Amino acid sequence: MTTDEGADLAHTTDVRETSRASSGGGRRAALSGPSFWHRDHPVFLPLAGFFTGTLTVLLVLGVLGLVLKALFDVDLSEHPGPFFVAILALFVLNVLLLVAPGTRRFARYMLFGLLATPVVVSGVAAATLFVLVRADG
Repeated sequence: MTTDEGADLAHTTDVRETSRASSGGGRRAALSGPSFWHRDHPVFLPLAGFFTGTLTVLLVLGVLGLVLKALFDVDLSEHPGPFFVAILALFVLNVLLLVAPGTRRFARYMLFGLLATPVVVSGVAAATLFVLVRADG
């Protein structure tokens, strides 16, 4: 599809939305939100899966650390067992999503988010540590 065809497609979509809005179904069309961003968009599922994996790692492990520190006065750096159990539970959840045919594509992107988050955090921590040690020398 060329740029000209894409412009024509966008124009016909706008014309259909306008004609639908003027023919009485306009209130529903106006409340439905933008016509260019919906669940059928090819980028929606990868982005949703990746950020779900990222947020899952950050929220689940962060909340686990807070709860263990507040209720049991357990520091995860001294006793990493619950931390590893939580990570295992996240991967088991992802494997269950991979098995189900309807969520397989979403689960692949979620797994990428689960694995990319610790890599990025470790890389930034190593770079920061390198810069700080080099500056204090």
